[in-house]
Amino acid sequence: MAPDQNSKKQKPRKREIVRRRRRLMGSILIALVLTTVLVIGSYQVRPHLWSWLSCRESLMVHEVCLEGVHFTTEDDLVKLIPDVINKNQFKINLAQIESSVERHPWVKDTEVYRRLPDKLVVVIHEKLPVALINGEELWAMDSAGSLLPLSLWRGSLNLPLVTRKLRIPERAGETVNDEVLLGALQYLDRLKYRLPALWDVISEVTWSPEGLITLHAAKSKTRIILGSEPNWKQTLKLYSFFLYEGGESGIQDIKSIDLRFTDQVIVKRHQS
Repeated sequence: MAPDQNSKKQKPRKREIVRRRRRLMGSILIALVLTTVLVIGSYQVRPHLWSWLSCRESLMVHEVCLEGVHFTTEDDLVKLIPDVINKNQFKINLAQIESSVERHPWVKDTEVYRRLPDKLVVVIHEKLPVALINGEELWAMDSAGSLLPLSLWRGSLNLPLVTRKLRIPERAGETVNDEVLLGALQYLDRLKYRLPALWDVISEVTWSPEGLITLHAAKSKTRIILGSEPNWKQTLKLYSFFLYEGGESGIQDIKSIDLRFTDQVIVKRHQS
């Protein structure tokens, strides 16, 4: 009797499980059908909706807003934007505006979006200079090696001068293709944002005939020898030593700091 009773109890449970599975499968099927209908419907409706929006006079552009402009001049940027005033928001090619504004040598990239009903917003991301370099004229450079004209920069530039014999392009926005220089620029970029106290000390970067990179302190005239390529681990040791000595005023009597060797910093002081 016990086995028959157990089998009778299990049958309703199995039926309930089967019902739940069928309901679940039915719900999934309905969801797939509705999703398919919505996708197909959106493709059919979208052109008509876009056409309707493109005819609305209430969606005309009355103002172009520039955001993210810190060091470039808005007048120079506005000149690069096609005339969109009194044009419908949905008849404007946003990608075309982005590519046009990015022709400015100091602009890294842009984002353009509509702020309905009547504004167009252009967000500017500026290139950040890390050094100056002498060519036919004095240029600023970012960590990617792009030549940036000082005439289009608004404000002062407190940057180290990079002195290296190489061919420098003559056009703004072009890139200097020199792996050694690019490595130094990336090092300076890292130094600027991670160790600003040490960055402020550096006035010039040079290369010796042997290819050794040397940083020159502005006031103390101390030479910091990095070697053939920058070594960040050694730089952190230099920073600790720099703080221990009391900053740049504390290294006035130091002639050179050599970071070429692993696990040591060699310091030479001026003879008294």
